[in-house]
Amino acid sequence: MTAILLKGASIVYDTYTGKQLCNLNVYIEDGLIQEITEKSTGFKSDYVVECNKKAVLPGLANTHTHLAMTLFRGLADDLPLREWLEKRIWPLERKLKREHALVASKLGLIELVKAGVTAFADNYFFEDALVEATKSVGLRALVCPPIFDGEFEEHTLSHVSNLVLSQRCDALVKWGFGPHSIYSCKKETLEQIGALSKEHEIRVTIHLAETRWSQVLCEKSFGKRETDLLEECGLLSSRTLASHAVWVTKQEIRKLANYEVSVSFCPVSNMKLAEGGVAPVPELLKEGVRVSFGTDGAASNNSLSVLETIKIGLLLIKHSRWDPTLLKPHEALLIATKNGYEALGFPKHALQTGNAADVITLDLRTPSVICHRSVPLPNRIVYAPVATVDVIVSGKPVMINGKILTIDEEEAKQEFTKALEDF
Repeated sequence: MTAILLKGASIVYDTYTGKQLCNLNVYIEDGLIQEITEKSTGFKSDYVVECNKKAVLPGLANTHTHLAMTLFRGLADDLPLREWLEKRIWPLERKLKREHALVASKLGLIELVKAGVTAFADNYFFEDALVEATKSVGLRALVCPPIFDGEFEEHTLSHVSNLVLSQRCDALVKWGFGPHSIYSCKKETLEQIGALSKEHEIRVTIHLAETRWSQVLCEKSFGKRETDLLEECGLLSSRTLASHAVWVTKQEIRKLANYEVSVSFCPVSNMKLAEGGVAPVPELLKEGVRVSFGTDGAASNNSLSVLETIKIGLLLIKHSRWDPTLLKPHEALLIATKNGYEALGFPKHALQTGNAADVITLDLRTPSVICHRSVPLPNRIVYAPVATVDVIVSGKPVMINGKILTIDEEEAKQEFTKALEDF
């Protein structure tokens, strides 16, 4: 197994506890953090990474994205969701082929790595291509092929369940079901997914209450709100990751909490598509809902940076509530790491001995984060752009000193640029 020494880290910040230590060495071996210590000798390392002027943190989680949509970045800007989806995105997706998804996923993975993301949830087409790309790069992924009734014949429940149930999960990749939404699936389909999820203990991701339109449609069609319908279909459980949850009531929030449903907060996508509301994150957190951060796809963001999403999400909540004290940077980093990993079902990666070595370093020499020594690290890296320098996943180096080791970045960019010509 690979052994890595992160040597002389200026700051070691554990987002799980908020504990910050200085001038330490982090030794990684067998996929785990073995020591966090002042000593710098006596280690047998395959890689020695100088970490002076760097901050070491647990890796970030992006709990809602569609990586291959990097192909459609900028092609459906400035449209409301329904028109964005039905007039622009779905027609483009009907042209999508496996080879497109493969190269688009590679570019998306490069973007995630450079943004300090070590684990993500994806809900898109040709997920076998995504898995191929993900394993070559070396990130963790919860892969949930989308399920539709009527829109895409190859993504019916029958097709997707056969695929998902035939796969083996491993340390890097977990499989789940991805019913697109209540308005894209019949009630019978949702009920079957709920039963399969329970029987096989498989995770589910679904777009929930993203727009007022979807809530109104659900009430007209079923006489109840989206959360209540999911409960009736057996789709509220600790295995469920609900994306957006913008238009939910206090009663629905309590229901999500009671069933231990996780929620992915996607503020940038919601703002870009002008949903008109803000996910009630303070209320969700108060009730004990496991909230995490998602960027959504590059066609509705257009960035895959979780740190950018954190900043915008914090500012949106403070601004919309007229309260600058809501959701502090250290709380947001806890949400983006601990909560995200728990929502995805990946192992604990707090900076403590014996935990999974999913670690990133950030460049404290980035001009925008150089400030007075009294400013806490979370405030420095959340409120201003900071460069990711090193990324380690499951104890293996993915990026060292800004260079991705597991994939040819320039070749991936060239392949992607060529694929764009097909759209």
